[in-house]
Amino acid sequence: MERVKKMSNSKLAEKFIPAYEGNYSKNRTGRGFKIEAITIHHVAGIVSIENLGKLWQTKGRAGSSHYGIGNDGRIGQYVDENDIAWTNSNWNSNCKSVTIETSNCEVGGQWRVSDNALNSLIRLVADISKRNNLVPLVKGKNLTWHSMFTSTACPGAYLMSKLDYIIAEANKINNPPTPTPTPTPTTSRKVGDKVTINGVYVSSDSTNKLNPAYTTGTITKIISGARNPYLIDNGNLGWTNDNCIVSNTRTYTVVNGDTLSSIAKRFNTTWQKIYNDNRAVIGNNPNRIYAGQKLVIK
Repeated sequence: MERVKKMSNSKLAEKFIPAYEGNYSKNRTGRGFKIEAITIHHVAGIVSIENLGKLWQTKGRAGSSHYGIGNDGRIGQYVDENDIAWTNSNWNSNCKSVTIETSNCEVGGQWRVSDNALNSLIRLVADISKRNNLVPLVKGKNLTWHSMFTSTACPGAYLMSKLDYIIAEANKINNPPTPTPTPTPTTSRKVGDKVTINGVYVSSDSTNKLNPAYTTGTITKIISGARNPYLIDNGNLGWTNDNCIVSNTRTYTVVNGDTLSSIAKRFNTTWQKIYNDNRAVIGNNPNRIYAGQKLVIK
């Protein structure tokens, strides 16, 4: 694969096919200009990057573009970005723009382009904008099109309808959205736990801590990952968090096969503590518990 070697050019270009020197002007920066925009064109035909390169190599053509995208999505380059391609029918715009000719996949009609060509156009626009500090792209400002500068149908109805999409997708490439963090499940407490608290909040995301009307209640809802994940007494007391819980009393319903020892192991405590906290329910024999019995775990 023949890669473009000039530092000012896109590495996305597969081939550098130099335009005839009489079809563009050299040394943009030496003439006092800098790149301020990207201009999109369509070829008004179905071409490869090689055939487009031959067009710009024609003596007397008086036209060129920096880049071209073939119907198959391949990208070619014909004029160095630091030189001035003659594409926009406007000298001032040419001096400030990097230009892209895009092959169509139909002649006439909407002048559609293939999905491969459109996707390559988006990637190339993103690359040019990033390297030339044109981020974010703004429609009509630093992302322009041929008919802005002269009376022409270029870049065709299809690409005109895709300009907002092209800009949005290119901007996503250069500034991808920050992924929404996956909430960390709250596993230390569960609905039904009785707790003693020293503060409440009016909502699950509030930062304004209030003094509770009373200090004990039952967790009736949990929103994992919230700032204040625990709803106390169905909202009658408010929302709270682990930092505000000064003690935690949980309720456990005995199932067949349970022993105080197995329950204690599950809750990281001792069977003696569970027994002492539930003596009134269990009675004098710690070995006599039954399915359906509710025990408090402190």
